[in-house]
Amino acid sequence: MRQVKLLVLIAILMTVFSILYYGLNNGKTELNNSMMNEPVPSFRLSSLSEDKILDESLFVGEQHTLLNVWASWCAACKIEHPFLVELSVSGIDIVGLNYRDVRQDAKKVIAQDGNPYSEIVFDPNGELALDLGVLGAPETFVIDNKGMILKRVSGVIDAEVWENQLVTYFQP
Repeated sequence: MRQVKLLVLIAILMTVFSILYYGLNNGKTELNNSMMNEPVPSFRLSSLSEDKILDESLFVGEQHTLLNVWASWCAACKIEHPFLVELSVSGIDIVGLNYRDVRQDAKKVIAQDGNPYSEIVFDPNGELALDLGVLGAPETFVIDNKGMILKRVSGVIDAEVWENQLVTYFQP
């Protein structure tokens, strides 16, 4: 009887781990339509470097911007980071929203892995993230030059996601 219970427990654990593994590694992103065609919520938060206060006017300008929600503790963020650096080098304006993080830990990641962001909004309590409806990191928003949210992608941004979902927002 003891062996049967052990086998059932092992089967249940294997099923749960298989589902989790598939969910983390299926390479797909999901679209969350909340906040689409809405302005970026008003906010006043410090930059990661603490040298200034940032607000929603950050997204008003000459070009579209990617707003990328990330954190030093986020494993998926580490996966997408090199691609964000590539996008930044190619001229895409990316603003980071450092989400529920420790300032020093976030600064360490940027120092080690490179900084793809033109600005980094430090959101230690998740206030702006909550207003945006963020479910977790990473999430990325396309924001037009008037501060309106055009697109939202949950999950890792890589070359495939860029080509299939985002590049058209940045073409002339």
